Amino acid sequence: MGRAPSLMWPVRTTRLVCRSVWVAVACLCLLSGGSGATTEAPHTAFFQANTLYSQGDYDRAIHAYEQLLAAGQHSGHVYFNLGNAYFKNGQIGRAILNYERARRMTPGDTDIQANLAYARSVAGTEDCPPKLWQNLAFPLTHHLSTETLVWMTSAAYSLALLTFAVYRVWSRHARWLVSLALVWVGLFALAGGSLARQVYVDSWQRPALVLADGQTPVRFEPAETGTEHFVLKQGALVRLLDSRPGWHQIARCDGRRGWLAAPSLERLWTTDD
Repeated sequence: MGRAPSLMWPVRTTRLVCRSVWVAVACLCLLSGGSGATTEAPHTAFFQANTLYSQGDYDRAIHAYEQLLAAGQHSGHVYFNLGNAYFKNGQIGRAILNYERARRMTPGDTDIQANLAYARSVAGTEDCPPKLWQNLAFPLTHHLSTETLVWMTSAAYSLALLTFAVYRVWSRHARWLVSLALVWVGLFALAGGSLARQVYVDSWQRPALVLADGQTPVRFEPAETGTEHFVLKQGALVRLLDSRPGWHQIARCDGRRGWLAAPSLERLWTTDD
């Protein structure tokens, strides 16, 4: 009777391994679901929009790219080309807005970075670089897209779970599995932390850009009679803090706050993106 628990232990562990395998497979299947659902229609519409752009018909090209986005075809390529069309059309603020969206969806793309930097130089605005501690604590945030970080976080979690379960079966013969599991845990923490930071910045800090031409006055209070605090140039990146009818309270990169007219501003991401 004293050996019964040890006889049942492999059965429980085998079930744990099976459950771990199913968790890993389920996570990966959920992530990959719909990845092959692309159809010919979006590619055709994208090609037609590119053709309009190459012909110099920027108004129609902008409309075509916007239609793609309205249909749910969000990608760095669409936002990048839309930014190019807006830039050629003389709408620098909207060009910067879409370059920013493209950069966050496709980090590391040198063409996007170059066009964004050039558009900012034309508008006379600057980027809001992350602080040193943010780069050290969340090193992947500005180098990998949200989708990639989701993949990495889910895969690392599943592999760590699976490795620990396998170790419980063959602990006497494969102690190196503990080290491997710790590697997966470390990757999970690294990717998960960077993902959480990215979601926090895009969703909770509510980044937005100034789209009005010229210089937009930012006031101490939400009224046209309010004292002017400072001005923002077209394409300036700010954080949206609060909203009132016709007005938005914003914060600059340096922390200075104020109110500007609502039509002057557009959020980087909306709840539908």
